Amino acid sequence: LQVTGVQTCALPILVSESYKHGGVETYIDTVSSWLHGKDCKLYLATGESNESKVVHASIDKYYSGLKLSHDNSLAELLKTIDELRNIIREQNIDVVHAHPFGSIIPSVFAAKLENKKLVLTVHGPSTITSFSGAPYNDLLRYIIGCSVDLTLYVSEEMKFISEPFFRRD
Repeated sequence: LQVTGVQTCALPILVSESYKHGGVETYIDTVSSWLHGKDCKLYLATGESNESKVVHASIDKYYSGLKLSHDNSLAELLKTIDELRNIIREQNIDVVHAHPFGSIIPSVFAAKLENKKLVLTVHGPSTITSFSGAPYNDLLRYIIGCSVDLTLYVSEEMKFISEPFFRRD
């Protein structure tokens, strides 16, 4: 953001189903390092975490233990959406950045209910195939895909595969 000639950062929260060890975690660590280098704060909210994985030093606050699973009950989903909304308000979050898998749905609802920008990173085919069936495909295509302000793809191939579900940005 540019405010009267001064560079400022939109305040993001990254939301991921897990923070263990792998591609999503490497991406989160890379993004947090880059933002930290720009003097930006960054928050992280996850479900599962690896007890031995230390949160990257550039993450300003880490929320773990949220119920970010695709097999949550409706009550658990609604509670998780409320928890994310509370974090967004508490930290004055500007941007919700959703990552696979079960974190996508609560991230979308929390961001939109709080009138915040929503970024979705599509990491791989399992982002769209980890849930199956017509109801989920319709949710992806007609609610989630239309609600995202910016969709990031890890490759051109993922952009092509995801075309039916997400806006092409």
